[in-house]
Amino acid sequence: MNIFRKIRRVILRFRIKNYQKKNPREKQFLNIRDIHSMLILVYRDDSQNLVDDLRHIISTLLNKHMVVKVVLYNTKNVSTEDFPDHIYELKKSHVRYFHGLRTSITNRFHSHNYDVLMNLSCKDNTTFEYLAGISNCKMNVGVKTKYVEYYDFLLDTKGEYQNIGKSFDILMSYLEQINK
Repeated sequence: MNIFRKIRRVILRFRIKNYQKKNPREKQFLNIRDIHSMLILVYRDDSQNLVDDLRHIISTLLNKHMVVKVVLYNTKNVSTEDFPDHIYELKKSHVRYFHGLRTSITNRFHSHNYDVLMNLSCKDNTTFEYLAGISNCKMNVGVKTKYVEYYDFLLDTKGEYQNIGKSFDILMSYLEQINK
């Protein structure tokens, strides 16, 4: 990791800690029956079946009568026209290098109080780390990467599941088993 990335990560963590002091989130472990809305993060998935996986994820959650929003960042060959109401494409112009996301973008995610933030990205991403850190979701879950401090529940794949569809199915099965 070069020196600018290290400095960026330190600055973003400082911003996240300040945000969390002013806006503490209400952490809760939720069973799948208690979840009414979900924010899903997908970053640079190299899967050839990304569109099929997204269809599977969105249809599964809609069948459970959930509000779902998928945030795509740095993905290729995915048209948001397939799912206009459920996919938001985060562009590089939305990201400020040392400041996380633009305020208009973070306000968009905070305007709806999602119950769960689910990061299905298998790769480290400071933008999603920032989004998870300032999240007002009751529960943050995801696939374990190098930086995990902002998550309540993580799936340690040890590199086995590089497919977001498989990671989603496993995380959903764990959410079904959570007892309050």
